[in-house]
Amino acid sequence: MPNDELEYTSRRLVDWMQRIHDGRVALPTWQRSLVWDVSKVKSLVDSLLRDRPVGTLLLMPKDESRFRSRPIRDTNSSDRSVDDGELILDGQQRLTALWRAFHDNPERLFVRVFNWEKRHLSVEKVCSAGECGLTATDDDPHIAVQEYDARCIPLAVLGIDCVTQSEDAAWQWCNRAKKNDGEAARRLHQRIQRELAEPFRHRRLWHLMLPRDVSREEAIEIYIRTNESSAVIRRFDIAVAMYDSDTGNSLREEIVQMVDEMGASQFLIHSFFDTEEGEDGLIPSLGEVLFKVACLWTGFAPTEGKYTKEAVLKTLRTRREDLRDALTWALDLYRQEGIPDRRFVPSDVPLRVLPALYPVIDRAKENAEARVQRYVREYLWRAFLTDRYSRSANTRLHEDYRAIESNLRDNPRGARDSWRDGVPIFSDSHYPIPDWKRLADLDGDVLRSPRSRNTLAKAVFAISLRDGRDFATGQPAGSGLRDQRWDYHHLFPKDYLRKHGLLSRQINHGMNFALVTAKTNSIIRNQAPHKYLASDGALARAANGEAGRELPQLVHSHQIPYRPLVEPPRPGIPQAAEVQRLYRAFIEARAKMLARAMKDLVGGQATVAKP
Repeated sequence: MPNDELEYTSRRLVDWMQRIHDGRVALPTWQRSLVWDVSKVKSLVDSLLRDRPVGTLLLMPKDESRFRSRPIRDTNSSDRSVDDGELILDGQQRLTALWRAFHDNPERLFVRVFNWEKRHLSVEKVCSAGECGLTATDDDPHIAVQEYDARCIPLAVLGIDCVTQSEDAAWQWCNRAKKNDGEAARRLHQRIQRELAEPFRHRRLWHLMLPRDVSREEAIEIYIRTNESSAVIRRFDIAVAMYDSDTGNSLREEIVQMVDEMGASQFLIHSFFDTEEGEDGLIPSLGEVLFKVACLWTGFAPTEGKYTKEAVLKTLRTRREDLRDALTWALDLYRQEGIPDRRFVPSDVPLRVLPALYPVIDRAKENAEARVQRYVREYLWRAFLTDRYSRSANTRLHEDYRAIESNLRDNPRGARDSWRDGVPIFSDSHYPIPDWKRLADLDGDVLRSPRSRNTLAKAVFAISLRDGRDFATGQPAGSGLRDQRWDYHHLFPKDYLRKHGLLSRQINHGMNFALVTAKTNSIIRNQAPHKYLASDGALARAANGEAGRELPQLVHSHQIPYRPLVEPPRPGIPQAAEVQRLYRAFIEARAKMLARAMKDLVGGQATVAKP
């Protein structure tokens, strides 16, 4: 460590925001993504308003020759980036949260005061719109009046001069809040500026500045020591820091480049990874998969503790093209198996194993492509449908990977049965596929809604999507998701079942769902299935031509038995008992149908629903 002393000083909040705006405060490219939730943001703002300590930030002089930098999220300061600035080693969450909060991102926050009539304004709390009882939208002309009546001042109004808001933003809000009463608005504006805004802007954040001659390696070491006990930082972030230090490159940038190199297959990344938050969502989720595959390729169980192993980092550095091709193949396999996007993936585990197996699978396909395809399908659906990975997932997937990789490498021409030898997940006695009775259990907690995190429910629902087509249009569910909105549909409507004595867990059982277009769902509404599926019912009237004549086949395409679904209640029998009988009979029939499909899939067969 250099002999120079650390510089310990403070800046006003307004100065921090100005430097962020100008690009003079930035992040090293390996810094982790924003992970704070809104509760932490509110707590930070509240502490600053009350002049409470919020911790010390750690900075180092900006030097692109040591670390490449990127702007703080949502600042749009990349075009104002300067060399003589500062990099944040510790404090990104705090500064990014403040910047975004002043811009109503991702939601509008408010400073609630105790009473407008008091001599001095004092803060009751920092809150969101829902906590204040506010429901109006930004385009509501009376929103400021409602906020004022709720004693709530938008945090953005206290913004840092004209850095985060327009210069007259506070005046505009006060004028609207006072219904264009200029004198009253002026007095309110003066009070807010004098008693809240100005003191807030002049709150000071303390920071430590590392010496200018600190080395890249020392900065990384300090960063790790500073953060490794934090609940926020993950081993992934430390591994990224070590990778960048070892190579002098940015792993974040290399991951983005890898995605760019996928060309037409990029849509797979957007389908199966979180890209709603841009790179901040994509990098951690995709990066974790790459690290786990690299661990398997270098002989380690894919636990976070192995991410920083030299061999793992070297594999990431030297086998980027292999990783890209393996990932593309695995994601394309998901699409081929009828899983359209990440909402319908039952388990993340196969996406760690399959790309790692790609090199031996690719070689084995040269000799027995059809057998390999069936074998891969069998592994994938066993991973989804059994409880093999319900606990100790990283250890167990490592065991399966080693056994499968060894079998395919040593016996690429072998029969599929020999490829199962010694692979735990293929043991029917230890990891059986659920039978139809388990799937049909309405009174237990085996199969919940496919919208839940219930792995088995999502796996069963994924089977129904393999060949599923919309009831009215015949459009395939998998390929149509990008074109229009699709809804989860209760085959027996919730209100219909609730009215006849069924409980919520029975109503929301996994067997009672299908995926249909939003338009079809609106046509069906809350009708009983024997009515909306009748030959003269709502769907038949809505469907045109061939699609209308094929209604039974369209229903069957989702692994749904048609006849039990359209059987009407018998007259002369109490309705509640009759509806319950029909519902249980349908659940049992569908469970049997899906059990047959499951048996085909874990046998490697490409099952197709048949009437």
